[in-house]
Amino acid sequence: MRDICEILGVNRSSLYYHPQEDPSEAVLLAEIEKLSGQYPRYRYRRITQVLRRQGYTVGTRRVARLMKEKNLLVPLKRVSGQTTKSLQGDKPWSNLLEDLEVSHPDQVWVADITYVSSSQISPKSLEYKTTGVQVGEEPEQASYLLEKGDVVISMSIPDRHAVALLKTDGVVGSRDLVVLRASRITPEYLFAFCKTDYFGNCLRRANKGSFSPAVSMTDVLDTALFVPSDPFEDLIAKTVKASIVENERAQQMHTEAESVLLSEIGLTDWEPKSRLTFVKNFSDMQRAGRMDSDFFQPRYEAVVNAIRNYPGGSATLGDLVTLKQGVAVEELQILEAGIPFVRVSDLAPYEVTEKKYISEERYADMREYQPQKGDILLSKDGTPGIAYYVHSRPKRMIPSREILILKSDTDTVGNESLTLILNSILTQEQVHRDVAGSSSIRRWRPDQVAAIRIPLLSREKQVEIQHRRSESSQLRHRSKKLLENAKAAVEIAIDHDERTASNWLESAQRYTL
Repeated sequence: MRDICEILGVNRSSLYYHPQEDPSEAVLLAEIEKLSGQYPRYRYRRITQVLRRQGYTVGTRRVARLMKEKNLLVPLKRVSGQTTKSLQGDKPWSNLLEDLEVSHPDQVWVADITYVSSSQISPKSLEYKTTGVQVGEEPEQASYLLEKGDVVISMSIPDRHAVALLKTDGVVGSRDLVVLRASRITPEYLFAFCKTDYFGNCLRRANKGSFSPAVSMTDVLDTALFVPSDPFEDLIAKTVKASIVENERAQQMHTEAESVLLSEIGLTDWEPKSRLTFVKNFSDMQRAGRMDSDFFQPRYEAVVNAIRNYPGGSATLGDLVTLKQGVAVEELQILEAGIPFVRVSDLAPYEVTEKKYISEERYADMREYQPQKGDILLSKDGTPGIAYYVHSRPKRMIPSREILILKSDTDTVGNESLTLILNSILTQEQVHRDVAGSSSIRRWRPDQVAAIRIPLLSREKQVEIQHRRSESSQLRHRSKKLLENAKAAVEIAIDHDERTASNWLESAQRYTL
């Protein structure tokens, strides 16, 4: 027997081993069969939860194995993953400009596309940003032609939990997005489901760590979808639609505040246009310390001159605030839980998200960098020029080195108005001028930040701007709360039942609205 085992490469002990059956397996299997009959739509995870509530010490893998052996697993209902509708053939459209000689104005027009990537999607709210890109200059990542109602999910780190519901047709999405196009379920319910902690935890378990993308389209499509009854689906969809309406009203109020600002400066209908040819003196280059043509584009000078010529006067940002730089990442041990460590990717004009954290001990050593009520957080690297106003007492956080903390030194310009100015084209054009010609990572030096021009608006206009921004903030908060209610109701339905979830949601809506 020894010789035979050596020839076959088999351990002798395995020939004599006879596994003993667990007497509790039959009892557990009988209980699983009973629960599957009572709850025919429950999959192995929810069956495991019920068993644990009954006192069984059992894991999901064991329950899944037993249900598979008895053919009790509920088939997964997938939402259609179709992303584009393309025509057949190698070249659906011919290039009409290939052999055309352009000889007169208006013979050929140049169009642009609207592009969205995972980094432009807010992990917490309905917000997502888009970028206008000229055809032929679109990023290599541009892959999908999206439609209104598509639900897009980020596959990449650090925004893999970012989910967006597309509001318009014709947006081009990057290849690090999974695009779900609902066919037998409303897009609003699908969006709320994808915002749940259950869905996020499924993606977190599928996370491939250092690999990029962190999760795959298969990981997303293999996640079990809680299929609701029609009344519950309608209730969730109605709540999400109400959130969308409030968010659109908030954006409208913000646009009105910007219109007040631009009208006051005389730039209501102004549009940035780059010119191929213009003349500058060598003395201008000496004063600026720059010789690159991008810095001297007339569009930047037009904005700065409009601010300088404002009847109320103007000042540099350094005359109005004190600038303080955040903490370098190299100095900190980044954790997955603890005190939020705010980076540029976490910063938006109306919210600060949380993705990375530091320990309580490190926070105690760096408490001086804690933003206070009335401060403005301003990004200077990566995506420079994002300003967030800390309008109330903030939670504990530490900004990264790429973020400046602005503390007001005067009441000449209120912080609400200053934040709007920093996020408007008045400052954004100055940002583009300062970082023009920089490396792949755009860096806005603190001395450049301090030198930007700020118009000194009248008190009346500042009050008008503050009123609209305040109303916009309240509407955004209401929109965010409605979305959180919809998400929480789906989670309650998953953990308990739809009746409990519906009752909770109706009660929560009374306090929200």
